[in-house]
Amino acid sequence: MQNGWPIPVWDGNLTRVMKGAKITALALAVVAAAFAPATSVAAQTSVTREACAAKLRETGARFEEMSALMTAEADYADAHGGEFTPEMTRDFIAWYAKKRGRPGSDLPALHETTLTPAQRASKQAAADRFARQRMQDRQATMATLERDAKQFCARVKDGPN
Repeated sequence: MQNGWPIPVWDGNLTRVMKGAKITALALAVVAAAFAPATSVAAQTSVTREACAAKLRETGARFEEMSALMTAEADYADAHGGEFTPEMTRDFIAWYAKKRGRPGSDLPALHETTLTPAQRASKQAAADRFARQRMQDRQATMATLERDAKQFCARVKDGPN
């Protein structure tokens, strides 16, 4: 219980996503290092190698931040029987309130502790959906960061036009 609310438990696998984020961050760091010592290209080029390297370092740093956050969440879940972190719990409460407030929602109030098996299953399914959506949102963010970095660096020319 946290602040009188039952803490949701999620049985998903954050570790798989976290490992993927670390691998991508390492790949971006390697590419950035390859671009960093390169000499600048002609002034007509829309993006210099140095600008590309800086973009890749920035993207790699964002991946590292996200990876560290996902690792902390996975470690917390492992140490606390699959429970959400306090931050995830706050996010879940807000997300759940929105879902529960929609017309036709059959979700019970979070503070209710005497639930029918169907209500308990509904509440658990909501926690699972929240965790999956959170993971998908992070994967989408990482994919967008990677795509943006690739598009930015695609404008680097190897020589004058």
